Amino acid sequence: MDLSEYLVRGATLICTNGSHKRKINLPKCHGIYEGVHPLLHELECVAEPICGKENCNITHFGVCCPIEGSPPPTETITYKKTKKNSKDGTKGKVTGCKCEPVIVGTWQNPYIYTRIVDNGDKNPSDRQLATCAVAVKGPSGQSALTMNSFLVCKYGGMIVPVTSGQHHNPISPSEFYSFSDFMSVKF
Repeated sequence: MDLSEYLVRGATLICTNGSHKRKINLPKCHGIYEGVHPLLHELECVAEPICGKENCNITHFGVCCPIEGSPPPTETITYKKTKKNSKDGTKGKVTGCKCEPVIVGTWQNPYIYTRIVDNGDKNPSDRQLATCAVAVKGPSGQSALTMNSFLVCKYGGMIVPVTSGQHHNPISPSEFYSFSDFMSVKF
């Protein structure tokens, strides 16, 4: 895997403290693509507890098992691990505090030379500059994400990509929260 590959909708992420892999979501694309896949930018870091499953970028990573510090103050839950959905490729059950990521800041180490104008959801001022006919200074855009980018969770985990999402292996609706999200990545 080329570490300079851009991250796109459907890239697989892991958290160093989590038990499961997850796919990153992009509820609304910015019109910038790598092939047929929409690119992500540094503000694509809204976690599920903030806005719900359908509108977030980052969902939970199963059970939170921090090496140091405390897990989130969440319910104790048991998840089934399969070779396909577990972070480490093992099968079985894992029990512990449900992961509820709290992202600290935005994506770290983005690629600053490829800029993406936000569609207004996360940076309205950048979008206003893009649509203003008399703007003296054009939009600056947000830095694109690559396989080198990462997030930090308040509970000590580092969220890192394991695939860019550009070279999808066959995927199924069970890997996503909704069928419409699955369809937007698959086609």
